[in-house]
Amino acid sequence: MNDALINEIDLDGYQIVRGQYFQKQSEPVLTLFQTAIAFGQGVFQALNNCEAIHVLLSNRGRSIVIRPVASNTPDAVLWKKRAEPKYTKIECPQLTRNIYERWGLNKNCHYRAFGKTVQADRKLLILFDFTDPVVYEGLKRV
Repeated sequence: MNDALINEIDLDGYQIVRGQYFQKQSEPVLTLFQTAIAFGQGVFQALNNCEAIHVLLSNRGRSIVIRPVASNTPDAVLWKKRAEPKYTKIECPQLTRNIYERWGLNKNCHYRAFGKTVQADRKLLILFDFTDPVVYEGLKRV
């Protein structure tokens, strides 16, 4: 490439585009609705397509952790409805209303967070941090 043909530009006024705009289906994502939670396909893949999970809610911050468990474990959530779901929405209005109230969320919006695989006690878990979620009002991104 000839350096004489490259024009210098000023990057003032540009901003870096957040990585979440380039979401892949394989990324773990959790969406909070006022009456339900939904898991994207990437969550199933990250947890090796397990049939049941525990949902752990943080008392100190806006985060949710899920971990795979046997389907007969007490408090297990059976979340796998189809062999290869795009996403699974689970109705749990008492839980989500509690989260909305506790975290001061707008009841007219739903909130999406991308998951990170983490470990605790040598077990694989997924952490969803809702301190800076993607917010939607209906289908419109806020």
